[in-house]
Amino acid sequence: DRLQCICFTDDYEPTHPAIRERFTILRHWYFSHLHASHPFDAILYELGNNTLHAYMLPYLERYPGIVDLHDFSILGLFQHLTRFWGWWPEFQRWYEREAIVSGHRISNSNGLETADPLQLPMTHFIVSRNKAIITHSQWLLDRIKDMTAAATIATHIPLGVDLGMVQLKRPPREDLRRKYHLTRNAFVIACVGVANRLKRLPEVLAAFRAFNLVYPESHLVFVGPADRLVLRQLTQMSAAWRIKNRLRWLGHRPLSELYEVLDLCDVVVNLRFPTMGESSATLMAALGMGKPTLVTPLGQYADIPDDAVLKIPTGRREQRALYDAFCELHENPQGALQIGARAREFAVACSYHRIAMCYEGVLFQVASRQNGHTTSTQSFPNEDAS
Repeated sequence: DRLQCICFTDDYEPTHPAIRERFTILRHWYFSHLHASHPFDAILYELGNNTLHAYMLPYLERYPGIVDLHDFSILGLFQHLTRFWGWWPEFQRWYEREAIVSGHRISNSNGLETADPLQLPMTHFIVSRNKAIITHSQWLLDRIKDMTAAATIATHIPLGVDLGMVQLKRPPREDLRRKYHLTRNAFVIACVGVANRLKRLPEVLAAFRAFNLVYPESHLVFVGPADRLVLRQLTQMSAAWRIKNRLRWLGHRPLSELYEVLDLCDVVVNLRFPTMGESSATLMAALGMGKPTLVTPLGQYADIPDDAVLKIPTGRREQRALYDAFCELHENPQGALQIGARAREFAVACSYHRIAMCYEGVLFQVASRQNGHTTSTQSFPNEDAS
């Protein structure tokens, strides 16, 4: 029989044309009725530490399925819901089950605000009761192994890369730079994705300031939505250092423009500390575009070969390491090209087609399993696998 998929969303429309063309898209409140009348063979949840995923929580309680877990901890989601949506009673219900395995005790909302996301991830209940857990890094898979039930399928499937977007024909680089008000011969460093407090952006800006003193024809570009406090801090720093004219704040952009920025830039910075194993689609896009990328050598970044990225250690020497990396990539363009080529090679192995086959395997395994009693822990197939 032909595989039929229905995509249930909150009150929004998916933007990717492939989703709109290939899936029936319904609002989530239709799910329970449809599932009761014609039960689905498999249910796949895309769960991350973001309020956009809040509508899934009641369904996760009632309908175990496959959870594509984007973050080790979703404590931040519960903190936001409690702070702004009045979710304290709902949090207490979730927390009673979480505390059994975590050993923590929270008696009021103040305790919730100060809780450690690593010590109280709020994912124990979800991981322990669902049929399969998919992670996008080996680090996250290792973190949740002790939380899974005996019959739970736990597997690592990397984030995919849209090779169609990577290979899309775009205007020449000089035209793209003109479009975004960048000088033709400038050395362009890009921070792509959500600008939040974990991305080490003040350290990036401080390193860029030192780099710009040596190489005045350089720009630092930020593309993606920004946390308002982080944006205020970076704006104040750039004004105090008199480098605002060397920065570009592009904000949230359509997917096509995000790839244009990746095309025109020379270096991408994608740091994160502390880490909760967060998946980064923008990182995979940068690698797919063959850009030398700076990452933090922790958590999920360990999956990327050392010769495909530049790994910047945290700590006292972080700013200096960033500055040295900027200088090295600027002064050795051939070396930068070699790093970018290895990055592209790594990313191409994670094409959407290949990743989709991995998801398909988990979906059919869950759908066909009748009475599973053994733990099945899988990993992303090696390069020889089809």
